[in-house]
Amino acid sequence: MVVAVFHLGSLGDSVIAIPALRAMRQHFGESARIILFHERGSPGKVTPRQVMEASVRLDEYMAYEASSNKIRQLWSAFQLWMKVRRLRVDMVFYLVTSERNARLIKRDRFFFQLCGVKQLFGFQSQPLEQRAVRQNGRVVQYLSEMSFLLKKVKDSGIPADSALLDPPFLNISLADQQAADVFLKMTGFGEKDVWASLCPGTNMSSKRWDQKRWGEIVRRLASRGIRILLVGSLQERSECEALATLAPGAIVAAGSLSPLATAVAVARCRFHMGVDNGVGHLAGAMGIPCLELYSERNYPGQWDPPGKGHILLRNPVPCQGCQKKICPLEMHPCMNGISVERVWDAVEAMIQSTLCSPGSE
Repeated sequence: MVVAVFHLGSLGDSVIAIPALRAMRQHFGESARIILFHERGSPGKVTPRQVMEASVRLDEYMAYEASSNKIRQLWSAFQLWMKVRRLRVDMVFYLVTSERNARLIKRDRFFFQLCGVKQLFGFQSQPLEQRAVRQNGRVVQYLSEMSFLLKKVKDSGIPADSALLDPPFLNISLADQQAADVFLKMTGFGEKDVWASLCPGTNMSSKRWDQKRWGEIVRRLASRGIRILLVGSLQERSECEALATLAPGAIVAAGSLSPLATAVAVARCRFHMGVDNGVGHLAGAMGIPCLELYSERNYPGQWDPPGKGHILLRNPVPCQGCQKKICPLEMHPCMNGISVERVWDAVEAMIQSTLCSPGSE
């Protein structure tokens, strides 16, 4: 049996797909051939293989090119069509988040029908009201994307226990563990110190919190004797290096570790801080409590990190759920409305809860 999975996204999207993929592997058994189709990202972008390989057995990862050029787009679609036909795929599971609009879902379904695949699962779009809880006209709780993907699998008839969502659910290869250990040892990571990790970066300006505000949080943490591990991608390294100058003894790991080695390093810390990004999902999947700042481009609960014990800050605005990658409003009220003092109060609460938790000594 050949089972294809259609998946979109990078770091965070790959983390949240793991429970659903594990449910599929448990159901179909080791004899089934499970193939993940995904977009070929730009150079430096995290691939699904980098995140998933140690956590769930997939037989192949097949990348296709997504292009805005119509001719290249048609050529890529033809190549993908040839691959699916050659593999004689029996069924396709559509593990794509709820943000995919109905027109694209219909297009993708039609494509796999053209490939001759008879069994198609997860291609239904769902109205917002089926996933959201409203109070006074505002969405106050939204089905998490991780739960949404697992529900897709369950609705197809595959047993999918919600316990699959419970952290920790990331498996780490020995190579990634050793890479993290070597890096931390070489950079002076002291096990007896109290550490917090921070990933301030994001690929969407609508989710960004001001660098100067992060700088003030970093200064206050340093004054409390808490050391900072700054993580992220290579593109975010300069931002992390600037923050590191404000905290003596801070370590910049951004761009130096693989995604899963980053997860190992973050798991050495008491808690993680950041905005809505993939590292927060890594931290949650490792069972690390997170303090995260969320814009209103998405809904509460939609992209929360896995697990419990998190502190998630939002500033309600009328344009909730805008889905904008760049905020068109001059003051960017949803993020700029989260004050330094509010964040610091949350940091204090996180320090207190993690220092008093079992095993924190």
